[in-house]
Amino acid sequence: MDTLEKRTMTRHDITIDNIIQKLEKAMDLAEGEKQPSAMIQAALGQAKVCGLIVEKQQTTNIDGASVTELIAILREALGEDADLVLQRLGITDKPMPKANADATDTVN
Repeated sequence: MDTLEKRTMTRHDITIDNIIQKLEKAMDLAEGEKQPSAMIQAALGQAKVCGLIVEKQQTTNIDGASVTELIAILREALGEDADLVLQRLGITDKPMPKANADATDTVN
């Protein structure tokens, strides 16, 4: 955490204890209003603040990867959803047709 973030947190009295306390109030309110979804979100928030739930991020270097390799990486990361993303992007893993030599553009 950099110095600016630390100063901002200190200035606004943002601490783990304060955040947990606010999430506890939110959970109590949600329980009183019989909103289980909001209760779950507050509980998940508490768990994240306490470090019990850590969202993992995976990065992959794609510099120089071919389209086929990029598609494989996307499928590995997204599973079944990859095909929907590829379709929306207009990308297929079928080979691209070769350009007709007569149909190429030339600059005069």
